[in-house]
Amino acid sequence: MRNVDKVIVSSDKDLYQLLDDKTKMYSLHKKTFVTPQTVMDEFRVKAKHFALAKALCGDPGDNVPGVKGVGFKTVSRLFPFLGLDDDVLLQDVLDYAHSHEEESRIYKRIVEATDDVRRNWDLVYLDGSMIPANQQHANDQRIKAFVPKVNRVGMVKLLVKEGIGDFDVGDFFYAFNTIDGIKYVTDE
Repeated sequence: MRNVDKVIVSSDKDLYQLLDDKTKMYSLHKKTFVTPQTVMDEFRVKAKHFALAKALCGDPGDNVPGVKGVGFKTVSRLFPFLGLDDDVLLQDVLDYAHSHEEESRIYKRIVEATDDVRRNWDLVYLDGSMIPANQQHANDQRIKAFVPKVNRVGMVKLLVKEGIGDFDVGDFFYAFNTIDGIKYVTDE
């Protein structure tokens, strides 16, 4: 489904790694769209490399400890290639840190924490390799058959049930109506 425009609705930053020219995210927390450019502007790494950066930085909210002294600004400064479109593997990042460990104690800490960084990568990187082929096929079929429907009343009921009272449903649906090519079937 790479050639279809997609919108992820979530506040989970782990999903930033999925963003590309056909995929953006509506952040429930920020109440706005997050695009690959938004990620680049805020974190100074490409969205496609976001999981690599998080493997180094960690995520206190998900109880994933990072390398001491490493945040996104440090990652973007020490690993400038994460701000480029080139494909990068976790091993490339670790090899780079190893080859530069005499230049900075941060590189040295990363090398010393290699096992932790690999564990973090396993925790934050989202891939489909664990999904059986028949389930992937079934998901593809569901996506092809999907017709978006607007059920404002149902959504308000769900938000109330979940205890989310300050969410502006009108703004939410307005934001989606601005996406080119999406036609909604109203189900109210």
